[in-house]
Amino acid sequence: MKSIMEEASSIMKAIEKGWINAGQPKEFTIKVFEEVQKNFIGMTIRPAKIGIFFTEHQPQPEPTTTPKKTVTAPAPKRVEVVKPAPVKEQQTPAKQPVLKTSEPIIEKAVETEPRQLGPVWNDDMVASVKQWLPEIFDLIGLAPLSFTIQPDHFLLKIHFEKDVYDDKTREKYLFSSLSTLIVTMLKRQYKRPLKGYKIVLVGA
Repeated sequence: MKSIMEEASSIMKAIEKGWINAGQPKEFTIKVFEEVQKNFIGMTIRPAKIGIFFTEHQPQPEPTTTPKKTVTAPAPKRVEVVKPAPVKEQQTPAKQPVLKTSEPIIEKAVETEPRQLGPVWNDDMVASVKQWLPEIFDLIGLAPLSFTIQPDHFLLKIHFEKDVYDDKTREKYLFSSLSTLIVTMLKRQYKRPLKGYKIVLVGA
């Protein structure tokens, strides 16, 4: 039993090429090792790979009295295609990236941290908060109060000159709701995630 491996842009082309190179045997077996793989635009990135297994027959000597005749090989009588299970190829675990032990992981983490030390609240954002607070107070039926705004890196501190409520618990819930509401309004206004930004409201 002999075998020939062939590759082509399709399985049929690989079979035809292998059958011709094998000497056009009458009986042979085909095994598909790899099917054609194409990318998203239809270009072949891996050709089909097949194997042809056949038995080579020794030509019998012809009688000297009989003239030689040209013999054309007939079409193959039997073709057996054995396809491997494609699941085995897909179950090959992906190679895990190898970490270089010479490079300390702590130093990499430090380099990825933001190095900005100043305030990250820009003037437009602070101006929006100054405009919205009196409007929100008017909508919920509270008298407008004087306040100051102090940005400090990711923190925006709003300090009221007077207490909004005498009840500190009620005032605490109000400030918490206002902080969440203002951050949500800023996200929609400036279309930014504002991750890590915080607003703190403080009474007198």
